[in-house]
Amino acid sequence: MKKGSAFLPLSLVAAVLFTGAAAFPARANDSAASIVAGGIVLEENEAVRLLREDLFLSPSRIEVAYEFENVTEEDAALTIAFPFPDTFADDIGEQWPPAPEKVRFIDFTTTFDGKPAEAREVVEIISLEGENITELFREEGWPLAPYDELWQPSTWYGDEARTAPIKERMAELGLLGNFESRKWKTRITYLWEAVFPAGEKVEVRHSYKPVAGAFMLSFMRNWQEAEKLDAFDSWFRERYCLGDEEFTALAALPEEERYSYFAREVGYVLTSGANWNGPIGHFHLTIDTGAPGAVFASCWPHPLEQTGPQRLEFSAKNFTPEEDIIFMTYSPHLEME
Repeated sequence: MKKGSAFLPLSLVAAVLFTGAAAFPARANDSAASIVAGGIVLEENEAVRLLREDLFLSPSRIEVAYEFENVTEEDAALTIAFPFPDTFADDIGEQWPPAPEKVRFIDFTTTFDGKPAEAREVVEIISLEGENITELFREEGWPLAPYDELWQPSTWYGDEARTAPIKERMAELGLLGNFESRKWKTRITYLWEAVFPAGEKVEVRHSYKPVAGAFMLSFMRNWQEAEKLDAFDSWFRERYCLGDEEFTALAALPEEERYSYFAREVGYVLTSGANWNGPIGHFHLTIDTGAPGAVFASCWPHPLEQTGPQRLEFSAKNFTPEEDIIFMTYSPHLEME
């Protein structure tokens, strides 16, 4: 069932959207964690309360500031995890520029009580059925790093001598799809150790440039027929909770415009914020759509107030996040970075 939609055509003049394979990276909320066989498991924690969360989301930058309080009489030593949503393997090579020089997938920085904290990057490989197959990749000698040269399109589709035996083995394991597509996802989590002093409050901040999904829209002429075919139109309507009126307005845009600019998708894992003691005392969300007059759509079920030409906000007290947030934004003035 669709949630209440938030569709803000801040300017539908010259608004254009595109399609293609959408990349769905999103970002995440702090949570206590432990590393067990099979991957990282987020755990509930009763010692620490999340008093405040200020979250800023945009296609070019994500910033989040937390205020935590240890409500017990003993220090709490925890492993903190910042999980990112799974990303389809082919999307990394197809949607984002090659970066073999990068050591880390995300340029993620964090501070704990005003001091830099070094978070280690954990990369896991997940099958399309949800099974953690990281160890299988290690046994086969396949790289886990998303930006490894092997996974770059120029190598994967061009270096027959190197890739042929790998593709053959992947086909045996059910990990190779049509047109040599890779049937798995990459999961990134950042981990670090932290001590929350007894009875005290601490501030934690994160900052990073999101790997925002970029896609083009190619609507079918008859969207009722598209629903029967389970085509892009149906996926788009469902993913961003667009009603008939809003969708029709977008689909009616001139075709030459709809193939000139990229729409962007940004996501953020909010639900892990429910793992602390009680609800979030004060939650504030700010979304920058990336450009004045951008078209914005999301299934976010809470009211968003427009507070500027490209700014939307939401505030709540004693807030319990029950779902993650994903939004689409489009504007001819939205630059690809």
